[in-house]
Amino acid sequence: MSTKTSRLLGTFSLAGFATLMIGVMTHAAWLSQLDRQLFKLTAAKTPINTAFYKLIAQLGSPLIAILLTCALGLWVFFKVNPTTGVFIVFSQFLGSAIAEGFKLIVQRARPTQQLVADTGYSFPSGHTFCTAILVASVLLVLLPHLHDPEQQLVAVIIGLLWIALVAISRVYLRDHFGTDVIASATLAGGFWGWLIPLRRKLENMLEPLIPQSLKGSH
Repeated sequence: MSTKTSRLLGTFSLAGFATLMIGVMTHAAWLSQLDRQLFKLTAAKTPINTAFYKLIAQLGSPLIAILLTCALGLWVFFKVNPTTGVFIVFSQFLGSAIAEGFKLIVQRARPTQQLVADTGYSFPSGHTFCTAILVASVLLVLLPHLHDPEQQLVAVIIGLLWIALVAISRVYLRDHFGTDVIASATLAGGFWGWLIPLRRKLENMLEPLIPQSLKGSH
């Protein structure tokens, strides 16, 4: 993807996020209606569904996503490229801090009748955002090694399905509104869309900080 395309998609994503954030902060009627409709899509509660989505939510928690991103970054650091490994970890922590900052700005209360008790503010969803950055990081490393376009497409679809499952689990468990998880996806898309064009510059800035012995091992 070209730099121009990446930034264009990132801009559209951020515009979508801004629209949702303004809707939340102004208590827009259209946004409340959208949330009600999204809740209806996950209204059917069964013991099997609840157990399944609880597991998905646990696996997609910010802590797990951050730890997995750090593990990926360390592997890339020692096995592929040190500066790329640092970039991957940096992107997750920077993005998570930005998402948390928006939580503090918007201060949206969580939905009532939670199936799994959660604390903190609701907008945007930390689970969805951190999972999206983890998936983007995995694809950043994986796609260059998949030369078959069909394999690349399958990898992207699997990644998007995982993000979607985590997002749905948060709405099903009533820990987030539907617009919270949509906003997280758009924020992650915008963040990544603007960060990737800066990747080489950031890696060049990090290059002098990497010991020569590690550089020589690649």
